[in-house]
Amino acid sequence: MTSKERVLATFEFELVDMVPIHHIGFSGDAASKILRREVYVGGGIQQWREAKALWEGEEAHREFLRKSIEDAFELAKATDQDTIRF
Repeated sequence: MTSKERVLATFEFELVDMVPIHHIGFSGDAASKILRREVYVGGGIQQWREAKALWEGEEAHREFLRKSIEDAFELAKATDQDTIRF
């Protein structure tokens, strides 16, 4: 069963091969240890990064958003999550 099939079946109250997995959030430090590099996810550090990017201008903010989205997907894949939240 794919992640998509698993999640959709769960919403339809159908049997699934396993409970869908979704982590509400990761600290930036934990995520960086999992992926073995600086990762653009987390709480306070991520808010600081966005504020800094907004201060630096449109291009910096676009780059922040790009890194954040890519890292969220990579972390979800590395930890076998079935859903992702933005």
